[in-house]
Amino acid sequence: MQPFKQTYLLLSAQTYNMTDEDTGALIEGVSLWYLPSDNLDAVEDEAYAARGGISRGIKVAKVSLPLDKRTKIVSVPGLYEFTLEMTSVAQRLQVRAKDIDFIGTAKLVHEKPKQHQGG
Repeated sequence: MQPFKQTYLLLSAQTYNMTDEDTGALIEGVSLWYLPSDNLDAVEDEAYAARGGISRGIKVAKVSLPLDKRTKIVSVPGLYEFTLEMTSVAQRLQVRAKDIDFIGTAKLVHEKPKQHQGG
């Protein structure tokens, strides 16, 4: 499948290396934990709510990036453009990151609740 680009909020990045138990090959890369969105707008699954459940917010996703791309991770948390591709592994579709490009830093800003004036 053709690679595609998407902007995400990267929350965490960590390198890894391990040995494949079956082949003895070294497996290495960078694990990326991200929000599959470029904003924090409230999200609610209306169909789930209609059944009496609660499904709100944005779930964190994880993807692996080739180790040679680790130097492109400039600031975390931050906004990045991910280049992703869908691959089939053991008859299941997997998303893999091929590349990543830094867009800008991200900071959490919140408004303080307004004080209630008694009267």
